[in-house]
Amino acid sequence: MASHTKKPLTFWASAMIGTVLSCAAIAAECTIDSNELDRGEKKSFLICGADITSDYALDGLAESGITAVYQQYLGRCAADVKEPGLYMVLEAERQAAPASLRIQDKQTGAALCHDLTIDVPSRQLLTAATLTQIGDADSTIHRLTITADATVDLSRSCRDGLAFPEGKWPTLSILSEADVAALEGSDKLGGGMPVCTESSLTVPVEVYGEQRYPAKIVIPTINVNGNEAEGIAYVKLPEPAWASSMKPEDAKYIDVDNIRTRYYEKGSGDALLLVHGGQPSAPGSNAWTWIQNFDDLSKSFHVYSLDRIAQGYTDNLESEEAYAHYYERVVEHLYGFIKALGLEKVSLIGHSQGGWPVTRIAVDHPELVTCLIDVDTSLVAPADPKGGAGKFYMYQTTSLHPKGGQTKYSLLRGAEFFSVTYNNITEAGAEKTLAIARSAKFAEAAAHYRSNRMSPAHPSYRVLKEALLQDLRDGKLKVPTLIVWGHNDPEGSYGSGVELFNIISATNPHSAMHVFANTGHSAFKEYPDRFNRLVVSFCGS
Repeated sequence: MASHTKKPLTFWASAMIGTVLSCAAIAAECTIDSNELDRGEKKSFLICGADITSDYALDGLAESGITAVYQQYLGRCAADVKEPGLYMVLEAERQAAPASLRIQDKQTGAALCHDLTIDVPSRQLLTAATLTQIGDADSTIHRLTITADATVDLSRSCRDGLAFPEGKWPTLSILSEADVAALEGSDKLGGGMPVCTESSLTVPVEVYGEQRYPAKIVIPTINVNGNEAEGIAYVKLPEPAWASSMKPEDAKYIDVDNIRTRYYEKGSGDALLLVHGGQPSAPGSNAWTWIQNFDDLSKSFHVYSLDRIAQGYTDNLESEEAYAHYYERVVEHLYGFIKALGLEKVSLIGHSQGGWPVTRIAVDHPELVTCLIDVDTSLVAPADPKGGAGKFYMYQTTSLHPKGGQTKYSLLRGAEFFSVTYNNITEAGAEKTLAIARSAKFAEAAAHYRSNRMSPAHPSYRVLKEALLQDLRDGKLKVPTLIVWGHNDPEGSYGSGVELFNIISATNPHSAMHVFANTGHSAFKEYPDRFNRLVVSFCGS
């Protein structure tokens, strides 16, 4: 997040989240550092300013062909920014023009900050572009194809090449003819160097990253009805194989001490149980957390992934009062699930809050656990003395979503907070989470959890955590244990992760730590292939 002072006001934006605009206090000029919105582009903006109120109105967009797809007032722009603000998603139409965005008081019409200019380059929008992967499933080589309608001639577009602006989408680079010639299957790339005809442009590219937002492509030279112009196109990565994994109709249910529990199961061999994080007030935490990993891990293990108690589609606790013992019940439910399945040996992976029950079970039942992997489990690690995690999650609780509840775009924004690369964040995932967030079951669980003032900071959990840490110091964790952490976890918990490893490794010779650089809170989402290989290497037989 960029630094922020009271003057000037600051306007952040992104390509589904990342440019910087700033507007000064009402008496000063508004300044814009980066404010480009291309035709056909959907992009989110964050505006911060001390005078912005919830009773605001936007003006100046519609006449320029720009639509506010989403807008949300924020009582606080960010965890480290006290001023209120607005979060918006804007989309430019095919013939959109530069706009002067005005933010006004809805009742009086008074300006809440000076007008913000949004530049829209006069580029011709080309609506059809595809990436076709060449080679095996791990290949980064693709054939990029851009097509045009009858009004556009692309035959001279190879002359000046292509430009790939940076953003929160995959990075594309054109392969040289020599690079193509050295590749197996180069015949599938369309000749190697760019090939331009009147109706299409084909070029071999290497793609870096697994971001699911459309990548922007600028074509410096096209011909539109006889006139030379600049073109703009967007292309998405092909759908990943995991996109069709863990379908709702494939879910199973099992009774665990009168708690109807949803889970997924696939594969053969040694049992591996994936345990998600979060808490009853977090609708995105459920079995689907592991969708990027489930199918691939099932090639090496008999994999199970469940919704923890009072989360996802697993039953809630039986009463409001029961949530006062939520963290004890989490362990009981997970252990009951393992026994209900009849598993005699199981490897356990716990992410974030999911690390609490798997670590407790590994300490208490070493005869049951083959292998333990904790991923960014700050709930188990010694607390950060700076309290960064508390501030981070307080903002999530109080300022991320509108008062009416979660929306698709507020959930997407929340997912980005936990990520560094923005790999594998999808609107489809946000929509599945939104369905849970709008259910009566979720509303009840979240309300009961909050009414008990339950959280990892609750005194009752602090007692449980200290007891677990003491057991770790006393060497009671005997099973092979791997600590996995994102070096850039936005909780600021990396140091706590190292301290947790130091505690465990002091008495457990079968322990290790793996750090993912350039990674946030969920390495298994940002780098699923690398994470899966790590699991197979550490826990495989």
